[in-house]
Amino acid sequence: MGVKKGLSIDKKANKSKVEESSKRVKSNEIKATEKKPVSKKTSPAKTHIKPKENLKKSQEPSQVIDNKVKEIDKTIKSDKKEIKQPKNDLKKLDSKEVEPLSAPKTRKKKEVVVKVPMTKQQIIAKGMEARKTFTLTEDRYDEIKSYLTSRGDEYDVVISGTTEKIRLANKTYVPFNAENMIGSGYHLANMVKADVKQWLENSVRVDENAEINYFGERYGDDWLEKNKSILVRRGRDYSEQGFNLDAIEKNVGKVLVSIDINDCYWQTAFNRGWITEKTYVGGLRKKEWKVGRNASIGSLCKVEMITTYKHGVIARDSMGKIRRKITRKEAGYQYIRHNIIGFVCDMFIELANILGDDFFMYLTDCVFTTMERKKEVEEFFKKYGYTCKAKTFEFTNIYRDDRVVEWVELREPDTPKYYRYALGQVYNPNQMNVKLEGK
Repeated sequence: MGVKKGLSIDKKANKSKVEESSKRVKSNEIKATEKKPVSKKTSPAKTHIKPKENLKKSQEPSQVIDNKVKEIDKTIKSDKKEIKQPKNDLKKLDSKEVEPLSAPKTRKKKEVVVKVPMTKQQIIAKGMEARKTFTLTEDRYDEIKSYLTSRGDEYDVVISGTTEKIRLANKTYVPFNAENMIGSGYHLANMVKADVKQWLENSVRVDENAEINYFGERYGDDWLEKNKSILVRRGRDYSEQGFNLDAIEKNVGKVLVSIDINDCYWQTAFNRGWITEKTYVGGLRKKEWKVGRNASIGSLCKVEMITTYKHGVIARDSMGKIRRKITRKEAGYQYIRHNIIGFVCDMFIELANILGDDFFMYLTDCVFTTMERKKEVEEFFKKYGYTCKAKTFEFTNIYRDDRVVEWVELREPDTPKYYRYALGQVYNPNQMNVKLEGK
């Protein structure tokens, strides 16, 4: 027990000593923080803490504490520099760079619009103002035509082949029959025209590096002379059908053969270099595009008859003449079309002269002959770069007075066929043998 009491006395004594020393330190700190007047003779720089090397042992504790306090202040300031806190710069807030706070957006009330249904004529008129060229159903086309007539407008009706369209100012209206047009390949016409246009531009050049030279007349004699190995000047000086009436009459009721050239006109245009391989291959993608392939060749020689109407009737000029005009493609396009069809017809005439009495007739791209000459005909077509297919048939009758030839294909005996020929299509065995090697 005595030991424990002695320990407690020692603790109290130590505690009192600690309190006295802390009081002394506090008094020294207060003295150190007091500002002393600086003499004019001494510079402010000399009043700073002296380096530790110059401290003497005789220095008072108050000076030592003063130095330590200043060192602590320095460390605190350096710590504050390292910690960057965002400050609001009043100048920046007052400047124009700071965007003012916008007021909260309020939703506008939707205006209620009462739609008044348009009349039929207003709908038609609105559609007419929408674009320059557009395609319509046949019923819609008739409505447009009736509307223009009732309004008393003056418009042109353009007829080309079996197609018709209306031109009014800078607008064109084209009737469209989906059943007849979709999937028939009529889009190929634009591809063919582009290829032919490029070929014509190249054909009038003096050489590959020269500028286009039209030799005075664009497609005149000089141009034809330059390109005579590919085409010749020609119009419709050919017949797309030919009939050897005597030979047909002698072979009625016999089994014969018809040999049909595959894609005849399309293949000819490619073989002669007037359409590119890209167009040629693309046009053969679908079998049902045959109509479009043939139509695209025919479009090179398209003729348009333009008739002006007013109040629904044909308009007349001051002299009382009908206001009508005919337009045709440039001569270069026409020459190419006629050379494609003409080349094929010339080839059939050459073949007919070879076959003699075994030649019966040709229709567009098909020749009719005996079974014995079938192989010979196929080799003839192959020589000119064509492939073909064959069908068996029989002539059933020939009516010279009515100029009618009848036949039936053996695989379809219930569907007889006939052709009403013209006198100019009758084959003359004495016709000159046409040589196509240079064409």
